[in-house]
Amino acid sequence: MKISDEEVLPPIAVAPMAGVTDYPYRQILRSMGAKFIYSEMVSSKGLVYNNNRTVKLLDYNTQEDGYINIQIFGEDANFIAKAGKIIEEKYQPDFIDINMGCPVVKVVKNGAGSALMKEPKKVAKIIRRIVKELRTPITVKIRAGWNQSQLNAVEIAQISEEKGAAAIAVHGRTREQFYSGDVDYKIIRKVKKAVDIPVIGNGDIIDIASAKKMFEYTKCDGIMVGRGLRGNPWLIKRLVKYFSDSIILPQPKPTAKIDMAIKHLNLAVDYYGEDVAVPKMRQHISWYLKGLKNSTYIKNEINKLKDKETVIETLKIYKDNF
Repeated sequence: MKISDEEVLPPIAVAPMAGVTDYPYRQILRSMGAKFIYSEMVSSKGLVYNNNRTVKLLDYNTQEDGYINIQIFGEDANFIAKAGKIIEEKYQPDFIDINMGCPVVKVVKNGAGSALMKEPKKVAKIIRRIVKELRTPITVKIRAGWNQSQLNAVEIAQISEEKGAAAIAVHGRTREQFYSGDVDYKIIRKVKKAVDIPVIGNGDIIDIASAKKMFEYTKCDGIMVGRGLRGNPWLIKRLVKYFSDSIILPQPKPTAKIDMAIKHLNLAVDYYGEDVAVPKMRQHISWYLKGLKNSTYIKNEINKLKDKETVIETLKIYKDNF
């Protein structure tokens, strides 16, 4: 998959996920072989106004072995262009992505995220403006449409290409669906046929079989893995190994999942500090332990804890059961 002048191999992207793909977890995903990672989505207005929490989302190691795509959201072309300029000059990422797919109410009610799917003229204005003002290749992430009666991913993709976008990622669900129902592979295939820029298929990629289905049915240039990575960084390693060498790696053992939860906790504490990291990691630990025996009791116990060492001790005791 070639985006602008960059050869992105393997063509497997890590989706932008608020509260999930933060800097500590991105470090883990890099260690698993992820080469193409999107940041958490960054508010264009928050960045222009230098909001501390927004700025924090932009942290990444410039020496990372792979590509970083910083994603911006907003509804105003002026703010998006200004934010893009700040990102380009200060952070120098490989790509900058415009979010037109987020379904969350607090984003959509302001006209951003997937609400932009309803306004093709505004989409054209935003992309034309940011492409004109930046040197960094611009990508776009969209959904199938706003709802089943407005499946306009093809139109938005064509506008994006016409105005200078270098690639487009398509989540095969409408905004109305959020994350329910089935992924519409047909709409992704239609987008692929309609444009010449790379198309990245997104939605319900949880294992090798679903990744193969996305590639084979849609003929997309790359795939984007999202919620399947929660508590499962091994998924990236397994996909990279399969599509690079046709080798199917075994699933991680319960002890490996517990060890990874501890590693992730340590990285988070180093980055955020204990007071912030321990509550933030409760959800991640829950994902790591999902499906393991007696995990509900352990997760409930960890949700009561406030210091790193006690959480680690609890996890180590639990590990002894395997």
